[in-house]
Amino acid sequence: MLSRSMRRRSQFRLNFLGSESFSFDVWFSLLPGGEGHHFGGIIYGLQSTSRESRQWPYYHQQFVLVSSTGDLYCSVLDFRPVVASNLESNRWYHLALTYDNEKQRQDVYLNGEKVHSNTGALHHDWGYLSHEQVGSGCITAGDLNFPRPKYLGWYGFHGVIDDFRIWNGAMSQDDVARLVRGRSLQIERLRASLKTNGERLVRPLFTWVNVQLTMCTRPAEGRSMQQVKYQSSSQPNCVIS
Repeated sequence: MLSRSMRRRSQFRLNFLGSESFSFDVWFSLLPGGEGHHFGGIIYGLQSTSRESRQWPYYHQQFVLVSSTGDLYCSVLDFRPVVASNLESNRWYHLALTYDNEKQRQDVYLNGEKVHSNTGALHHDWGYLSHEQVGSGCITAGDLNFPRPKYLGWYGFHGVIDDFRIWNGAMSQDDVARLVRGRSLQIERLRASLKTNGERLVRPLFTWVNVQLTMCTRPAEGRSMQQVKYQSSSQPNCVIS
């Protein structure tokens, strides 16, 4: 499990699929705010420069984002709608977005139910978004609670991410339902994954920033997410919490 921000470094980028249909899905759980942490954060952020460059990116977007008031935003179009509200902490959510390039149609699913549909071209900044992160991103908040009005900077996700996957083609509702049940799709459709233990898919290298491994219940074990402290009897000094 991964919490806070995680950056994936590889030759694959989502904007490579600008002329193709694609989908992505993520299992995530929010942690309560407090103790210096804002509620919510950017689950999938993209920008024109790398985080390590220490330069403010002129182009920056957030394709998946939870506000500090519990509103969920998810879109790869110019229009960024609220697709769900009043998200709760310590429970698992499954989010999926599909984009049919031929029809220019975007569908968003939360826990297997379609919560938003819209049509349009991909975001006008698409070609400039050459760097991306799972679990963080930079944002210009304006009047919205990201995490507060007028905020300008990085807004790391405060929670746990079990997996983030990018797939070839626009998933059907049956495909999404299969993922919600904890199953998978054909391995040939998988373009990228946050998991590192695949057998037949070559995984990219990862760079971790403000990330810690945590023991917790899995999505297949119920909607409630509970963190568990674990200590190895063979390595007593190794603690995962």
